[in-house]
Amino acid sequence: MTSQAGESTGFTPEELETALRVLGEAKYLGEEDDAYVALRRACGSFYKDVKKERRKAKRAQVAEADRSVVESTATGSARRIDDETAGIPLVSQVRGASAGELLVPRSCYICKQKYTVVDAFYHQLCPDCAASSHAKRDARTDLTGRRALLTGGRAKIGMYIALRLLRDGAHLTITTRFPRDAVRRFRSMPDAEPVRQPQDRP
Repeated sequence: MTSQAGESTGFTPEELETALRVLGEAKYLGEEDDAYVALRRACGSFYKDVKKERRKAKRAQVAEADRSVVESTATGSARRIDDETAGIPLVSQVRGASAGELLVPRSCYICKQKYTVVDAFYHQLCPDCAASSHAKRDARTDLTGRRALLTGGRAKIGMYIALRLLRDGAHLTITTRFPRDAVRRFRSMPDAEPVRQPQDRP
């Protein structure tokens, strides 16, 4: 039953009994009967709405399950804090090599192959590419006597590249729009050496 304001107030037992009786007797009508056609359309629309809501709920459940897996990784966490200047390392929220398994496969960022098993650190990589990246993440080499020019080395990945080059012995020049902030960041490192003051543009 519907009120004058258009809000559903539910059915009385008598109304529900009448509706079920009408539907039960509809099968005796001819397929071309106007009443039969109207009832079939109404029931079809009702059934489609139910299926639509069920699919929507299932998709939401799957998305939430996958989101929970990604959230527990080091690179996929919404609470990710990746700031070496503050001494905060990038870490996973789970123990072990895997954060879990996705219900919906995703494409690896590197090789583009589909994967479901999620690495505890790299949420966008398949297991093989994640293993390769882990092996290279802490790789070192002797760059003593080498010179490097890095554009954009003040923060984030640029700063990490700069730190790796410096710690491997390279003589590094960094370009940035915020030179004084860059000096502040690099001076905050525990292994920092004297940094040449940036020169302001004339």
